[in-house]
Amino acid sequence: MAAKVLGLAPQTLRRWAMDQSGPFQPEKAPNGRNMWLVADLQNYIDGKASF
Repeated sequence: MAAKVLGLAPQTLRRWAMDQSGPFQPEKAPNGRNMWLVADLQNYIDGKASF
């Protein structure tokens, strides 16, 4: 869902999480999955997130 909102491929978000190379990092859910914070997504959309 986050990738679709950002207009990115899901693989891009996975790579950012694995390499810690993106403009923001996910939180880890109790089940180990990545959770992307809405505030981080909005900052990226608004152009406030930087690499």
